[in-house]
Amino acid sequence: VMAGLAMTLVPQASGEIGLPAGSPWFLDRTVAFLGLDRVAHTAWFMALVLFAATSLAIALGEQWRRLLREWRLPLNERAFDFAPYRREFLREPRRGGVGAEARLSTHGRLGLAGSPLFHLGLMVVVVAGLVRLLFGVDAKVDLVEGEVLPPSPAAYGAQWPGPLARPFSLVSPLRFDRLIPEHYASGELRALAAEGTVEGPSGGRRVVLAVNAPFQLGAERLYLTSLHGPAAMVDLVSRYGPDRRAILMRAVGQGHPPDLPPVD
Repeated sequence: VMAGLAMTLVPQASGEIGLPAGSPWFLDRTVAFLGLDRVAHTAWFMALVLFAATSLAIALGEQWRRLLREWRLPLNERAFDFAPYRREFLREPRRGGVGAEARLSTHGRLGLAGSPLFHLGLMVVVVAGLVRLLFGVDAKVDLVEGEVLPPSPAAYGAQWPGPLARPFSLVSPLRFDRLIPEHYASGELRALAAEGTVEGPSGGRRVVLAVNAPFQLGAERLYLTSLHGPAAMVDLVSRYGPDRRAILMRAVGQGHPPDLPPVD
């Protein structure tokens, strides 16, 4: 619950902590120390996931063993010794017969597999998430129209690889050709798409990606994000080296410059 709350309140994998200006210094230190801006890539979060997965695996194994044990029980009178009866009655012997005859039958036995199958589905989701955490990579890059993204990990402004992942890079150069925004009548942004060209030896291949509509290029998947407003590309130079960022332009007053992140 606390991990989900942190991922909701703090922007994830953004390269910036994202706390409001003027926040107490200890909040910045806490976010940086605990990795609250990259929760899915922290050791403590992976330890929690592994602990939950181990607990689920133990419960799942016990459920399947119980299912097999109950499925193999022979169907006879002894099988009903501890059954929760829905109805009890006394059956009189048949006239002219040698005695009462009981016929045993079952139906709905597949219902016994409901809980094991449900928890098996949960385990599949957990395993898929662990594989994504260990081998997946998130990378971020800011491009302008006409710029070419080379197939090199150094082309990205920031990367967040899993413990067993290699740095992210495309298999082919990608040229960002044109941005296609769509607006409401009020001027607010309604949709955003981008056109590009995947360059290769046999020529270029046109690609289109949009917000919530990624483009698959080999094993890599490209997403388009939106700042919902005009932005300026700014190269910030500090003692850590150059850093290119897209700065959202906010209307804060006549002649007032946009808010820029602090540079040490």
